[in-house]
Amino acid sequence: MPASRRSLSPRKQPTQQRSREMVELLLKSTTRILVKDGLTGFNTNKLARVAGVSVGSVYQYFPNKDSLLSALIEAKVAADVEFFIEWMKDAEGWSGERRFEELLLAGIELHRRDHKLMKVIFAQLGSSGQLGLVERTHDRLFDMIRAMIREKRSLGEADLNERTYVVGQLVLAIWHSQVEKDWMKLDARSVARRALSMIQVCIQDGGRS
Repeated sequence: MPASRRSLSPRKQPTQQRSREMVELLLKSTTRILVKDGLTGFNTNKLARVAGVSVGSVYQYFPNKDSLLSALIEAKVAADVEFFIEWMKDAEGWSGERRFEELLLAGIELHRRDHKLMKVIFAQLGSSGQLGLVERTHDRLFDMIRAMIREKRSLGEADLNERTYVVGQLVLAIWHSQVEKDWMKLDARSVARRALSMIQVCIQDGGRS
């Protein structure tokens, strides 16, 4: 059955502590398999073995592997948001330049650390049912960038949106490229500072005058 027609929702919502622990175990075990063997090496039978539970226990919570991947992406996005909140918690006391540099560094660190899992997620987003969730997370990033640009320059709405789009796409491109090993060899802070110089040009000189 095509993934688009299969249920992507958990069969059972974990309301009790024991149920939540089981779901957490299944998602952690799913991550282990995906990182080690990739998507082609993932199935519910292997998941049951790795998690040390019966296949029936897996199906009690998730009707198929697509629903597992959907839940995993949802959990990963939530964890990533918390990661950024923690990384940027002191941002109000930073200069505008440092805010952009730290934003870049946070994403580089996150994508390099979880690069194997990220590659699987990127490949599965379209069929996971969580593309909208990721898009909303990107919207939050763009809102942050828009506010950071607005602090540095007084711009009309169209000009502000244009520069926000360009800067946001640059940030995402640098982050997403970090799942490739060749780019992971580069010094993260040097990459962030070079990108920052491009961002500064965009904010100060780019766009319509």
